[in-house]
Amino acid sequence: MWRDELGIEMELRQVETQVFWACNSASSIRCQSPAGRVITMTPTPFGMFVTGGGNNETGWSNPRYDELIAAANNELDTAKREKLFEQAETILVHDDAPIIPLYVYLGINYFDTNKVTGIWPNMLDDHPLRSVHKIKPNQ
Repeated sequence: MWRDELGIEMELRQVETQVFWACNSASSIRCQSPAGRVITMTPTPFGMFVTGGGNNETGWSNPRYDELIAAANNELDTAKREKLFEQAETILVHDDAPIIPLYVYLGINYFDTNKVTGIWPNMLDDHPLRSVHKIKPNQ
């Protein structure tokens, strides 16, 4: 698809974490698309692309994007905040496109809440087994 649609030749390869970071710090384009690269513990990964941000490894900069992210981060109304992030996302993945998202993690949990406890929604869809317990039926 990349070659046909974008004219980009690309080879995907899996590397160890240390190799990835060494390659990434050398600004090699070949290491810029690892699986799971934009997993974040914050409510939104958009802050990773703010001009001068410590996590902005792309070097990309857009003043309007920065304004929208700052406004969204200060907005208490969730509907208004969502609209600001939507505008910023349009700049990030449509207008300027300094990144190309390969996929989005999606976690779906199916379990009977009458039989299992200790599973709560979270951003990383991480459920430590020490917290998950089977509920004993009433006898």
